[in-house]
Amino acid sequence: MENLPQGFKDCDFTSLAFTQFGAAASFAILGTSESSMTAYDLKANEFIDGGEKKWCLSGEPGHLLASNGTLVAATSTGTVARWNLALGTMFPTESKQLQILRAEGPVTAVAMDDLNNEGLVGTSYGAIFYINFNEKIKVRIVSKAYSVQRPITSLKFNIANP
Repeated sequence: MENLPQGFKDCDFTSLAFTQFGAAASFAILGTSESSMTAYDLKANEFIDGGEKKWCLSGEPGHLLASNGTLVAATSTGTVARWNLALGTMFPTESKQLQILRAEGPVTAVAMDDLNNEGLVGTSYGAIFYINFNEKIKVRIVSKAYSVQRPITSLKFNIANP
């Protein structure tokens, strides 16, 4: 990419979300390995704000989901945040614009509903959480997946119920 800003030449892009504001504007929101984010205007074929790095969250944003005028970002530190997207304002400028829930451990998977209100978050520690931004809750569903399979040592067979 010939118009990649200098500040991004030595970092890796780790996540991507697409959002659209009617037919007028389409953006790619990108997360990087150094915990920064940026946005690219797909219609104008240029980075917004001159490709300035945005530092919105702690940790590397490994998951970005844009839907219903909001963005959900999940990071390597367990931060799961949601904020409103607006044409001209892709990133929060104040912490009060963020809704934050914290998972225990780096987030490895995220699935959200179409409104980005509720969903499931998986962590590298084997936990799965139900999250709901509207209710401001996080509920642990699974504590840890048991990775060791035990051999079958006994088997019962009921002749009356084959």
